[in-house]
Amino acid sequence: MAELAAALNSLDSALAHSENRQRDFLMSVSHEIRPPLTAARGYAEALADEVITGDEVPEAGHILRSEIRRLERFVGDLLALARLEADDFRLDNTEVDLNALVAEAATAWSARCARHDVDFRLERPRHPLPVTTDGFRVRQLIDGLA
Repeated sequence: MAELAAALNSLDSALAHSENRQRDFLMSVSHEIRPPLTAARGYAEALADEVITGDEVPEAGHILRSEIRRLERFVGDLLALARLEADDFRLDNTEVDLNALVAEAATAWSARCARHDVDFRLERPRHPLPVTTDGFRVRQLIDGLA
């Protein structure tokens, strides 16, 4: 009986741990998907409401395409995790211009801040900052901080 009780307690503990990891994972996914989804929705609404017109349309399209690519990558990560039951995301390290990456994020965030009357400023050097990293993951970090 004691061994059975110990086994059941161990099973209960493992199940609780698994449920906590699942909850944390779902909260993390929700947190990571929200910034690109919000940016895409904002630009789509601005285009539909004709707030963005003329020469601004190509830039809005560029931002929309970029944010949708990020969402596609998130979905790809989720599928990979589901298939492989991996504990972590892969890193695709390449040479990335950190300055350009921050500028791209700033473009998406500045419009969102403007809609909410939040003062947004970006201070960065005028020269490229090449680093070897996973640009997608760095952008996740920037969005999380912003």
